[in-house]
Amino acid sequence: MMMKFNIKNVHEWPLSLRSGVVFVIFLITLFLGYYFDLSSMSKQLDAAVQQEDDLKQQYQSLITHKAVLKHDLSHLPELRAQLVEWKKSIIKHEELAELLNTILKTGANNHLYISLFEPEAAAKEDEYEKLPIKVIVVGSYHQLADFISQLANTPQLVVIGDFIMSNENKNDVLGSKLAQQANEQNLLTAEMKLAIYYQPEAETEVNVKKKA
Repeated sequence: MMMKFNIKNVHEWPLSLRSGVVFVIFLITLFLGYYFDLSSMSKQLDAAVQQEDDLKQQYQSLITHKAVLKHDLSHLPELRAQLVEWKKSIIKHEELAELLNTILKTGANNHLYISLFEPEAAAKEDEYEKLPIKVIVVGSYHQLADFISQLANTPQLVVIGDFIMSNENKNDVLGSKLAQQANEQNLLTAEMKLAIYYQPEAETEVNVKKKA
């Protein structure tokens, strides 16, 4: 015969049943407590692992930075020597005209046709002056290569930029006569922007007195 037990009359239940219910409740409570405590510990462990990874990355970054700094310091004497040589290559203002003539002669010696040699307005850069020069020359590949090589190896500081070489010898760039001659001889057109760095002109005593 099946017995019915009323939850409101727990005190009337048999002792074995009441003990079983208490034991089940105890197990459920123990499990819930263990689960939530374990979840909290798991989150703390994840945070600790993440913190450890962050510290390792910071430590590795410090080691790398220290190695780079040590490497840079080891090259400091070499950099100072390069700076001295670089300053030696900067001409004085009164030597500028001679250098411009040298560049033109270099082009002529390489049998180039100089379509344009146009110095632009000089610009102040720190304690030096920078003179941009727009240049368009026509010649064979080897003639142009020799010209560029000689400019790059000149003792004076001449920077070559915006270099374009093309076999399209356009009338609006070269003029109709030179463009036709270049096409007939299978020559190339090279456009570039040179930059010459030089020391600004020293102020004379007369200029100083005028400013005063």
